[in-house]
Amino acid sequence: MRYILVTMLLGLALGKTARGESEPCPDEKVASDGLLLHYDFSRGSLPDTKGRIKDLSPSGINAVIRPTTATPSAVKSTGWLKHHVLQGDGRGGWVSRPAKIQAVRHPTAKMTMPFGLVRMDNGELALQCSAEGKPTKPVIAFSRDDGDTWSRFVEIPDANGRPMLLTYHGAGKLSFVAGRRFFSQDYGRTWTDSVVHPLTRQGRTFHLEGNAWVDFDQTGKAKAIFELGWHYAPGKKHPRDDATVVFRRSVDGGRSWIDEVSPPQWKFTVRHGGKSWLRGVSEGAIVRPPTVIWLPPFAATCRRHSSMGRTTTAWKERPSASPRTMAKRGRR
Repeated sequence: MRYILVTMLLGLALGKTARGESEPCPDEKVASDGLLLHYDFSRGSLPDTKGRIKDLSPSGINAVIRPTTATPSAVKSTGWLKHHVLQGDGRGGWVSRPAKIQAVRHPTAKMTMPFGLVRMDNGELALQCSAEGKPTKPVIAFSRDDGDTWSRFVEIPDANGRPMLLTYHGAGKLSFVAGRRFFSQDYGRTWTDSVVHPLTRQGRTFHLEGNAWVDFDQTGKAKAIFELGWHYAPGKKHPRDDATVVFRRSVDGGRSWIDEVSPPQWKFTVRHGGKSWLRGVSEGAIVRPPTVIWLPPFAATCRRHSSMGRTTTAWKERPSASPRTMAKRGRR
């Protein structure tokens, strides 16, 4: 059984919400605007006619990319199909959002998994995936028409593994991490520069998942990059781990990192099977409220515990605060 990469839902910001099908949104908290990559092995094939994808993300996100176990067709893309997303209304209920969905896939990979999607200032979207196999290779494709059509997937030379934290720095500069941090200066067409992605200050592996946050100045140049990662205690691994999250920033485009901190608020204890388990957050994302310009990035993470349940926590602080100051003052 082969896999296909499913789906891209592009919302109002990209003009891909089903035109004429949605009512005006009475609640700003659930307005559709933005992009999200997501994959879920437990759901069915395209199109998802029997169930709907619950979007548990913050407001302003209405896009999904996920692989299914359906046999891929001979074509690379299905084109846009009707779809729906359920979005939380902030009051314990759901709002159904008309959207569109399509499948794109690497033509030869056993499985194509999505890890990064960015909009660049040349009007293009860049989609980064892993072409799963032996070895797994990072690949990238581009769209000039808001996802209607895509270029062929191009393999990134000298890179192996799943690509994490695809980040757009402005002015044609991109970076991602696959063991090392790779850089492009020409909108992702060539990748001739890379640096070691450093360990934590304790010398432990900096595991990555989710997305980074870039602060831009008024000219569109990146001022700072914030990223989240985590490490396990020596000898432990998921799910019997108490992951320690690491939050740090870079002011030189991701070549070096400062202000590293592990917020103590993101350690907690759960009871399961008559035992107490020390747990910690791991995979996460950094976002900024779109309508408030004076707040620094939020750091939102998923709590994991032995019963595989998940909740979400977020924290914030003044814009002048470093990650260390924000962690000291952060709250759940």
